[in-house]
Amino acid sequence: GRCDPARLARGLFSGPGAAGPVARRRPARWRRPGPKRTFARRRIIGIRADFKDPLRVGDDITRETEIVDVEIGDHGAGPNVVIKVRDSISSPRGLSVVEERDFLSHAENGPGQMWPAPEIPDSADWSRAFESNPVQIFRMLAVRHNSHRIHYDRDFTTQKEGFAGLVVPVTLVTFLMMELCRAETPDRPLSYFSHRSEKPVIDLGPYSISAKVNDADVALWSTDYEGDLAVTAKAKLGG
Repeated sequence: GRCDPARLARGLFSGPGAAGPVARRRPARWRRPGPKRTFARRRIIGIRADFKDPLRVGDDITRETEIVDVEIGDHGAGPNVVIKVRDSISSPRGLSVVEERDFLSHAENGPGQMWPAPEIPDSADWSRAFESNPVQIFRMLAVRHNSHRIHYDRDFTTQKEGFAGLVVPVTLVTFLMMELCRAETPDRPLSYFSHRSEKPVIDLGPYSISAKVNDADVALWSTDYEGDLAVTAKAKLGG
């Protein structure tokens, strides 16, 4: 299909099949990846994206989706499964974007300690604070066709899912991270971006995004309203 900005926004950093009627190769009964066993919770915990060539409005683009790995583990809180999905997006000029996403399924009491606590820089070169804005959250959900109730239904989120408030989409946090890079270095487009979710960002107060720059490498992190580390990311600047 043709490169449409709205469809592309829904497709990048989203679940398989979210980009709308863009050409894709997959079986007719293909479904969003998930283990047969029923788990209480499922979420995206990490994304890695290589930006190889800019997509242009009007391009005919294709997206190929494949499951590249399935990891079954137990990190102290019961079995969990991580499914790695890769999207390869191409234009007539060749491969444009390669994106990998990690889908985690786990029991109701959490996945356990899946990795060591990350180290973040002592100081930041860039920093921004953001209010947890329900209108902004709604707009992000709308553009991505995301109907997950934890982002807008407070009673469901607190009473059924056990969160203290609405969950700020990690996609919104990472978009703000990329926008921070763009605003601070407008002449150096991103060539790579990855993030890992450390804990959910809850809408009970403002959250912040900070960055430390080392030439082309940018380390980014987000802290929630309590000052706890929520999202870590790495970016590489082009130019």
